[in-house]
Amino acid sequence: MPPFDFESWFKSLDPTDQWLLEWRAGSNLSLREIAEKSGLAREVVAERLLHLRDRLVDRIVALR
Repeated sequence: MPPFDFESWFKSLDPTDQWLLEWRAGSNLSLREIAEKSGLAREVVAERLLHLRDRLVDRIVALR
């Protein structure tokens, strides 16, 4: 299985999705904190992060 290039995958994301991931994973902010910081509704933040997780899993599975 070829290695997964997370950096390339991350750079291919929409800038909003990049900072959502950075805030969630890098800063370990809660959904509420991310929503407050971003100005997005908590539901929007949750949906976008869920969609990103699904995309990441699909990409990794495709490499197998």
